[in-house]
Amino acid sequence: MLLSIKNLNVSYNTVAGKYKVIDNLNLDVEEGELVSLVGESASGKSTLGQVISRMLPPVGIATGEVTLDSVNILKLSEKEMTKLRGTTVFMIFQNPLNSLNPVKRVGTQLLEALFIRNERTRHQMTEDDARKEVIEAMTSLRLPDPEKIMLRYPHELSGGQVQRVVICMALLLRPKLLIADEPTTALDVTIQAQVIKLLRDLNKQTGLSIIFITHDIGLAYVLSNRMLVFYAGRVMELGKTTDLVKKPMHPYTSGLIASIPSAPKDSGRLYSIPGSPPSYLDLPNGCKFSPRCKFVFNKCLNEEPNAIVTNGREIRCWLYE
Repeated sequence: MLLSIKNLNVSYNTVAGKYKVIDNLNLDVEEGELVSLVGESASGKSTLGQVISRMLPPVGIATGEVTLDSVNILKLSEKEMTKLRGTTVFMIFQNPLNSLNPVKRVGTQLLEALFIRNERTRHQMTEDDARKEVIEAMTSLRLPDPEKIMLRYPHELSGGQVQRVVICMALLLRPKLLIADEPTTALDVTIQAQVIKLLRDLNKQTGLSIIFITHDIGLAYVLSNRMLVFYAGRVMELGKTTDLVKKPMHPYTSGLIASIPSAPKDSGRLYSIPGSPPSYLDLPNGCKFSPRCKFVFNKCLNEEPNAIVTNGREIRCWLYE
């Protein structure tokens, strides 16, 4: 098992008070597996990625176990975690420019990534060989004219090029786990398709495990083997992606799928889940989805359901207790 998360709870201390953003989460990720985290904004998806890469902001508090490559990373010091970050776990942020130094040329940063990998693996490489490997990696990601791009600064590249440069950095570092936090946001459809294909190719060719964070179930369906549906910091449904999309069990999962445009079939108004996600400072009693659920009954309003396993998937809903 590459990643094993047990009883994870994450809270933030803010001026408005302390609030929990992830509640008692359990998740396993095998080597070479593609897992997607799906849910609306502020559901806790990015926070989970930050926990796994140990990049929570200072106000964040994580408890439980997060075992990555046989090591409980929550017990590591920052110095010890630095040795794992990049070559064991690598995170692509929603804005790829956040992963790059704005005052360093692209080539310098990619060469630094390669030197970090070689230093940790104690592999010797000449500067010419290093430059050759960087250019080969950029070419494999279909970056046009790699030698010219290496001389540019991040702000001189398009959004799609910046995203591929960050993926190239991951390719050079060769991590065991890649966390991609909405990597296709703000990219046009053509570039989105290219990025998704790149991630799938990396998984097939290198055995790279990927956690793909998105609010787009369509992208998750194309890319992942398993899907985790997040709501208010809780796993509402977890199972094989094809099963969840074709036969959703949780009302929230059903609502997300029903709201996907399916032109030219759609002739009326696009469906949307009523209401808005709750504030973490004022979560409803009982099931956190109950104020928006069309199947709600009295028990949902007073008691929060536990996660159970049924029909080969994990689900948190009183309809299946």
